[in-house]
Amino acid sequence: PPAPAAPPAPAAPPAPATPATPDTPLFRSDLSLGRLRLRLAARWLRSVGWFLPVVLLFAAGIAALFFAVAAAHPLWAALIAAALVVRFQLTRRDTLLMNLLLRRPRLGAWYDCHLLLLPASLLLLAAGHPWHALVLQAAAPTAALLPRRGAALRHRSLLRIGWLGWSPEWCATLRRHRIATLLLALGALLLAAVPYWSFIYLGFTALAAVECYTRNEPLALLLLPELESGRLLARKVFEALRNYLLATAPFALAAALLHPRAAWVAALWLAFSTLVLLYAVLAKYALYDPDEPRPVASTVMLFGLIGFLLPPLLPVSLVLLVRYGLRAERNLNRYLHDYSR
Repeated sequence: PPAPAAPPAPAAPPAPATPATPDTPLFRSDLSLGRLRLRLAARWLRSVGWFLPVVLLFAAGIAALFFAVAAAHPLWAALIAAALVVRFQLTRRDTLLMNLLLRRPRLGAWYDCHLLLLPASLLLLAAGHPWHALVLQAAAPTAALLPRRGAALRHRSLLRIGWLGWSPEWCATLRRHRIATLLLALGALLLAAVPYWSFIYLGFTALAAVECYTRNEPLALLLLPELESGRLLARKVFEALRNYLLATAPFALAAALLHPRAAWVAALWLAFSTLVLLYAVLAKYALYDPDEPRPVASTVMLFGLIGFLLPPLLPVSLVLLVRYGLRAERNLNRYLHDYSR
């Protein structure tokens, strides 16, 4: 009989992968933290697009507000700027990247803190407080360079999604447009001191809140509450009004307290916001399709939104509101209970 074949030799275990460090050939020597930040800045500018003048306008308003505070209370302005930079340093998410790319990451973080504090120091210097600007530039970066190996990939936000009732529309929109939400809030804060215009601006934020209802959530989220179509629509409308009023009530209250003679405009603002959000919710679910990421934005739907801005076209918008309400209930029945139209 033939001799039995020898068993195959066991394969050698693979060598452990060595991490990429500046001393290993896997490290790209042409990559630097400065070039990476320039690319990220260019991508941010492309994403902002035509909204950049609005961003610059709000930035100028924030600088003017900080200058006014620095002129009257320089110590408070310096402490606020230092606290913001310290919080940035303690919650930054590129600590591990800096340790990988830079041979002296602490020195790089020290430069970053100086650059972040430079606008605040220049405003303090322009307000006539050079000593506060000098102490801010010297002390805050030193306080920010506390011993820290790496920052967490996720940090707590001041916004609690539970306050919004875990609404998928508002949660997803706020996460996608955090900068736009912050700019809208800053605009409402700055215009709270202007009579009449504050409530007009809050009405504009109601139109901006329509963005929450320009995308379709998965069908599983609609089936989760186990509600009928009518009750589900009522719940969606209630969540929309509650979340909007929760976000705008502080600014409206401040405007009413500062200008009591213009408080009557708040009634018009509430009526306008209610109609706009009701129209947005009903139009979304009248055109809802779980296979499409966005509802079909027909010309009639956009014409109805314009009707809320132009009083002669308001009857057309109200007729569309009733039409979309009836159609939304039938459309939801199609997916919730497998009914046919």
